[in-house]
Amino acid sequence: EDNPEVDLAKVALVIDTAAADSGIPGARESTSIANPDIEWYNKGLALLTDEKYAESLACFDKALPSFVDDDTMVIRLLNARGNSLYYLERYGECIEAYHKAMSINPAGVTGATLYNMGTAYGEVERFQDGIKCFEQGLSKKRAEPLGGKEADMAKEQIRRFRKLHKEQGKKLRRLERATT
Repeated sequence: EDNPEVDLAKVALVIDTAAADSGIPGARESTSIANPDIEWYNKGLALLTDEKYAESLACFDKALPSFVDDDTMVIRLLNARGNSLYYLERYGECIEAYHKAMSINPAGVTGATLYNMGTAYGEVERFQDGIKCFEQGLSKKRAEPLGGKEADMAKEQIRRFRKLHKEQGKKLRRLERATT
């Protein structure tokens, strides 16, 4: 029998760093921003890869004010913040960071960002919301839909989340019967 327990962090790791680096299509390096500001972002990505999540979050937070007029970089930074927050197990803040990034350019939301947000929803047992994220991430309407291995992983997550949601419903019904 399938084990509905999923190590969501390991599954998300495959595309987390890519999402932080390319949260929106057509992303560009800003030539109007001083190098130290880009360096904070790059240092944050390196720390994220090195699993130093609190330090990476601090770097992204330090870089963010310098890019207020550069939507592309703000989106990248918010997605990267979401990744750091995920690994710090601050899932509510993680989801909020992804939502903020998505609200800046809804048409440019990538499948990777939606996958990451879906994974975070799973951690807080909001499986239906997670399923919606994975399905939207697979949609060809996305600027960069999930493809290849990432699409296969999203489909597997949908299958697992449906199973977990069903189990969650059974537990709730048992609890309701026990309290009435």
